[in-house]
Amino acid sequence: MIDSALPLSKFTRFCTDSLDFVREAMTRAYCDHGIWANERHPKLAARHHQVELYAASLNYLTYGADLTIAADELPDFFLVDFPLAGRAVYQVGSREFVCSEGRSCIISPGYGLRARWSADCELITLKFHRNAFERYLSDALECKVTEPLRFEPELDCSSGSGASLRELVNYLVFELDHADALRHSPLWCKQMERTIAMGLLSVQPHTYSEALQAKCSRVSPGYVRRAEAFIRANLTNGIDVESVAAAAGVPERTLFAAYRKYVGLSPIAHYRALRLQGARRDLQRAKAGDTVASVACRWGFYHLGHFSRDYSEHFGERPSETLKSHT
Repeated sequence: MIDSALPLSKFTRFCTDSLDFVREAMTRAYCDHGIWANERHPKLAARHHQVELYAASLNYLTYGADLTIAADELPDFFLVDFPLAGRAVYQVGSREFVCSEGRSCIISPGYGLRARWSADCELITLKFHRNAFERYLSDALECKVTEPLRFEPELDCSSGSGASLRELVNYLVFELDHADALRHSPLWCKQMERTIAMGLLSVQPHTYSEALQAKCSRVSPGYVRRAEAFIRANLTNGIDVESVAAAAGVPERTLFAAYRKYVGLSPIAHYRALRLQGARRDLQRAKAGDTVASVACRWGFYHLGHFSRDYSEHFGERPSETLKSHT
């Protein structure tokens, strides 16, 4: 029987008192991990509700018994836990901390997890695929993410921007429980995921925090701004570093050093990244008759093999996959 008062109750995956069933089902839903009862004869009342979005899933979890959960390493997804009731003691790497209402947790791919849940613990969990999350970060930085994204695991949602992030997740749960229109609109669904990803990137310290803050706050010299304006105005034209330096009015060496400092890339690498983003936008908004080849050529990529390789490295999917998902 479905308890409609519980979050995401329309999306119930299981309701069981069998620990063996829970182990098998949760391994399928997340990854290989262990679940053990901390009492001799646990009275399990486990529930899992899960709704798949685009590159993420939203989940409601409770076990109804004092349990320990352990995973050696999250493989390819971020896991964000928002407690609704009860408490859980987490160990993430060398860190140990308590999660309860207002005190959340984010575990990054590559990190292990051990948590002891109280019998009354209830969570909303967000499972977010790594490739999509890092793609949103790459878009914000306007450059490829080359090192793994790692978050600080303790997430304070009791006040300030953390509380705003939690309210955003609350809204998503409410929308899915009631109108449930967002899930059926791929464009809206992706945009909501992007908003949550950018919220996490803004709220929680991580390995790219300084680069992201610098991208948003640095006031670059006038010649760097002139060079960037010239690049953006000529994305569909062939340009070289000499023409960019001429537009900036400084020697190439001076421009190269300053551009890397304030933009994070060399001028030509930035030019290439912006053209790839332009091609991606056109593939996402393809018109009748558009093909991968026509869009690539429109943005100055005349070698389709190289274009496909660079596009896949930058966005985590082939250009043909982007086109197919938006037509």
